[in-house]
Amino acid sequence: MGTSASKVCRPSATFELGSFVRVCEKSALSEDELSSSEDSSSDDSYDPAEEETRRKCKWVQSMDSKCGMVGIVVWGAKALVITRVRFDDGDEYAFRDEWLEPVADEAVGKYLRRRLQSFYDEVADRTADVVFRGQSTFHFVQPQFVLVIRPSDAESAREMCPKWTRSMESTVGEIGMVTGGMLQRGITTVLFEDGIFYNYKDEWLRSVTPVVGESRFLQQSTMPVDSQVNSIVWQRMRERYFAKKIIDPDNEASRQDDMTSCV
Repeated sequence: MGTSASKVCRPSATFELGSFVRVCEKSALSEDELSSSEDSSSDDSYDPAEEETRRKCKWVQSMDSKCGMVGIVVWGAKALVITRVRFDDGDEYAFRDEWLEPVADEAVGKYLRRRLQSFYDEVADRTADVVFRGQSTFHFVQPQFVLVIRPSDAESAREMCPKWTRSMESTVGEIGMVTGGMLQRGITTVLFEDGIFYNYKDEWLRSVTPVVGESRFLQQSTMPVDSQVNSIVWQRMRERYFAKKIIDPDNEASRQDDMTSCV
C-alpha cells in the first residue's frame, strides 16, 4: 500500500537498512510481475517455506509512478526477499528485491538525501525504543548472549503471549543479545546481529554466556556456539535509543506499551 507506514525496522535480505535504492524501469519487469493488483507483505503472517506467499507481492499500478525514483530502505522480509522502500512524498511500497538497484549515497542529491534520511530516522528511532524500552528480565541480564531453542510444543506456543510465530523459526539455533524484557511475565527481548528482534518466553532461550546460579534458564547451552558474536547492531541501536531519550524523555508507562501488547 502506497501510504502505509512501517512500525519498526526489519532487515532486508539484499539491501542495508537506511540505504538508498532506485526502482527499476517498468519495461525491465516481466509480464508475470506486472500481472497482479495486490501488494501483500507482513511481518508474522507468512510461512517462509512457502514461495507462494512471495508471489503475492506483485507489481501494482500505483507503483508505475515510482519507476526510476530513489527511495530509502525502511523494512525487509528476509525470507521472502522483499524490501519496503519509502519515498520523498511519504509513500511506501514493498518491492521484490530484484525490482530494486542500490544507489550510492553520493549519487543522491543533498536535499533528497536529507529528507529520506529523516524518514528512516523516524522508523529507526521507533525501533530502538521498542527494542530497549523493556524492564529488566527475570532470568537474563543485558547484554547477555542467549541461544534460541524451539518450544517443546510449538503449536501451543503459537497461542501464548508473546506467541511463537513462524518467522521465529529462523532464529532457532541462533545467538542474540538480551536488550530487556518484562520481569514479572518471564519475557525477554532478543536482538540479533542482522537487526531482527523478537520477544521470547524465557523457556525458549538458553544462556551462552558464563553465569553463576542454578536456574535452568541460565544454564549454558551444550550446543557448540560461535563466541565471536557481532554486537555492532546492538551498540548502534542502543546509542540511538539513549540519544533519543536525552532529547525527548518518555514516561515509564508509555515505554511499556509495545511490551504489554506482546508484539
